Amino acid sequence: MKSLFAKTALAAATVLCVGAAQASVIDFENLDTSGMSFAPLVTNLDTFTQGAFLLQGYDGSGSSDPSLVGSLIGPTSGGSCDASTITCPTGDSSDYYAALNTGVLYMQGPHDLTLTRFDAGFIAPAGGVPSGAFGLLVVEGDRADGTFAIGAYQLSGPDASGATSFSTFQAADAINGLFGGTTGSIDAGGFADYQFLEFYCSSSSLGSCNIDTTNTGQFALDNITFAPAVPEPSSWALMAFGLAAVGAAARRRRSV
Repeated sequence: MKSLFAKTALAAATVLCVGAAQASVIDFENLDTSGMSFAPLVTNLDTFTQGAFLLQGYDGSGSSDPSLVGSLIGPTSGGSCDASTITCPTGDSSDYYAALNTGVLYMQGPHDLTLTRFDAGFIAPAGGVPSGAFGLLVVEGDRADGTFAIGAYQLSGPDASGATSFSTFQAADAINGLFGGTTGSIDAGGFADYQFLEFYCSSSSLGSCNIDTTNTGQFALDNITFAPAVPEPSSWALMAFGLAAVGAAARRRRSV
């Protein structure tokens, strides 16, 4: 009986420790798309969920029209790139999100979020873009008190063959200082939600970047990873109880 109790307490403590340390990842697999009108296509203000995360695609130009703002692409969602209009990045054979036209991807979770990394790539129009053109992926984190932070990441434009590819970005490597009104950094944590939007840069200069309305600046996104949530006080208390029980059981076993 003592051995069984010790094993049970140890298992409970282990589960708590693992749960507390597990990062959250939005990988666009196994989604609930009941909030989308024409899945896998995402129209303005459509919502979908993955686990406890709520995501929404909306038009960054401020329009309320039910326009196309994105698509789920991959083997599970059933979405695919239309090669006659866009060139999607290579390097990701799983499901991912494609933000189209002037689409923004909004996301919120069950607790404050701390972005750590993500995969992203430039989506080029089928007609190509000028040499040196690239995408500036802008990520905004909004806090519950109304303050926000903005970081930017450079998405490489098409290579000589016209192809683009996914790259992994660390949140801490953001380009800062491009937007006014921000406080703190995008990887500092404590954000109620995040939003992803791309500026199209028509040359190698940041001065050429703008929110494009001609479908030139679009992007693909996957494996958005957040740091583990800090356990609630009740979770810490339960974890402490489990560890204490393990210790007590071990002491009793030694005394026999």
